Amino acid sequence: MILREFFINLSIFSLLVSTPVVIRSFTFNKPIPYGAILGGIYAGFVSVILMYFTIHDGGFVYDIRFAPLILSYAYFGPGGGLITAVFNLAGRLYVGGNLAPVLAGVIGNVIVLSLLHFYMGRFHPIKKTAIYFLANVSMYLLIVYWFSILTDQVIFHIAYLGFILAGLIIGSLLIESHQKLYHLSKNLCEMYKLAEDYQRELARTLNEFHGAIFKFKKKNGRFIHTFAEGYSYQEVDINPRTQVIGKELQDFLPSPFCDHILHHYQAAWEGKVVQFEMTWSQGNSYFFSLRPTMEQGKVIEVVGTGVNITEKKQMEKAIEESEAKYRLIAENTLDLIAVMNPQKLFTFISPSHEVVLGYHPNELIGKDPKFLFPLPEEFERINTGINRMLQEHSSFTFEYRCARKDGGYIQLESRCVPVKGKDQKLEHIVIVSRDITERKQAEELLLRSEKLSIVGELAAGVAHEIRNPLTTLKGFVQLMKEESPKPYTDLLFEELERIELITNEFLTLAKPQAVELRIINLGDLIQQIKEILTPLALITNIQIRIVTSIRPVYIRCDVNQLKQAFINLVKNAIESMPNGGEVIIELDDRDDDYVMIIIQDQGCGIPKDIIPRLGEPFYTLKEKGTGLGLMISQKIIKDHQGSLHIESELNLGTKIKIQLPKYEEEKMKRAL
Repeated sequence: MILREFFINLSIFSLLVSTPVVIRSFTFNKPIPYGAILGGIYAGFVSVILMYFTIHDGGFVYDIRFAPLILSYAYFGPGGGLITAVFNLAGRLYVGGNLAPVLAGVIGNVIVLSLLHFYMGRFHPIKKTAIYFLANVSMYLLIVYWFSILTDQVIFHIAYLGFILAGLIIGSLLIESHQKLYHLSKNLCEMYKLAEDYQRELARTLNEFHGAIFKFKKKNGRFIHTFAEGYSYQEVDINPRTQVIGKELQDFLPSPFCDHILHHYQAAWEGKVVQFEMTWSQGNSYFFSLRPTMEQGKVIEVVGTGVNITEKKQMEKAIEESEAKYRLIAENTLDLIAVMNPQKLFTFISPSHEVVLGYHPNELIGKDPKFLFPLPEEFERINTGINRMLQEHSSFTFEYRCARKDGGYIQLESRCVPVKGKDQKLEHIVIVSRDITERKQAEELLLRSEKLSIVGELAAGVAHEIRNPLTTLKGFVQLMKEESPKPYTDLLFEELERIELITNEFLTLAKPQAVELRIINLGDLIQQIKEILTPLALITNIQIRIVTSIRPVYIRCDVNQLKQAFINLVKNAIESMPNGGEVIIELDDRDDDYVMIIIQDQGCGIPKDIIPRLGEPFYTLKEKGTGLGLMISQKIIKDHQGSLHIESELNLGTKIKIQLPKYEEEKMKRAL
């Protein structure tokens, strides 16, 4: 009889526990506001109901009202548990009887379970339930002992606690199973919603896809389309859902297209991957791909895609036309166009190389350009520039002599331009060269003409300088007729040697010289220039002063050309001071790599807006000048890897700064 009552009581408890969690699983997918409070109220309600289903047997009373209290603490925390305890206590007070043990039991459980919650806040509810039950057992035994409640009825107490334990086990299992059902239902709803979103997104993507996607099967010898989507159907005024799905090709395509496509359909149905292009009647081009789907070695359907490649075709055509245009330019221009890779090997040579140099393009492709440079110094100079370009990715221009196949030489001006790839790495070097042989010859003629002009202008000053020694010689020669003491003879020879020195300098300057690079002491060269121009300077009461260091400074240069450049510049300084003054030539060798030559005068100065034009052919500030002197000087200094910079202020004078590289051996000495 008591077992039936136990099962009835536990069944009622199970029903009361299951009802809210089942409703929660299938109706409320979102979290319930104030869930702990509502849960505590409902657990208290269940606790009160269970009091009215107490089991009476042999004078003993059994109920499981503490099971909802423990479960409320385990699943809803102290807030829900406290509410359940209030309901539990109120119901027990209403029933009546000995209230002292009841109050002690409820209050003791509330205190102990609340304290345990703060130490087990992150424990799983099942583990909390087990620990709370053990605490409840301890509290129960303490109350039984303290109030001497049936201390001799051990079986009763074991049965009572076992009854509560059975309720806790059933309640925990029901709650956990229904929670899993709730989470499963929630996950299924979320997955279903996500699947719907994916389906809508896929449908929108397929509909907006700038192409066509379709499937077909072969039934009774006919190819029937089972799926069709894509924007390309709209481009050809075809509704895929009404005109394609369930239809054959001939139902929506003209016969000429059907005959061509059916051949590819059949090949795909035989298990081949088919790709082909087709131009539509509107002029649009499409690329189609057919891929069979196999199952157990048989084709069950074919998936096809079509992409509009009209723009791609137009771009390819434009690129081909552009390539043809540039190829036409490259093949017919007289400029030499070459392309090198980062390894400095030719990868492209324009046909103009055969016209200008005599080499067929195939003779140069894949070769190192070193053999085209007759002078090792020129190759080293250009190779250094290319290496710098490879590091800095900057273009540069240079001039050099290039060897022809027939053994001759021509003068070329080349511009090297680096070409970078998408990753900003240098992939090619484009070299555009032009034959400047005639231009260099014209410049040489100008240089010679300028030399002759300078010699003529210096003649007046030299004549004055020669006249004085000649007068002296005449006087002493007259005296020698009477007597010839040795001091007069020595003086006569000194004057004659001076005349010879000046004459030799003029002869050297006027005579064309072949280009010959030599290592010289720059201070000696400046001293020679002073001696040449001193007679011209003295005519207008001008002094030439040289400021230099004690140690010699060596450079590698063509002496005649560099002398010509310095004479032009110092002569300009002299002519800018008609009322006299001083020209200072300063050598500054403090830099390890370069020497600075500064030519400073005290003349009238040059307006700043005119300075940029200085060096232009036939632009001059002198009445009888040609403007070629400064231009030639700049060219000579540039050919020596140097630079020329002009600074000037009106009525204060002009300063010309020339920078030339020191000889490598000189740099090494300075380093040591």
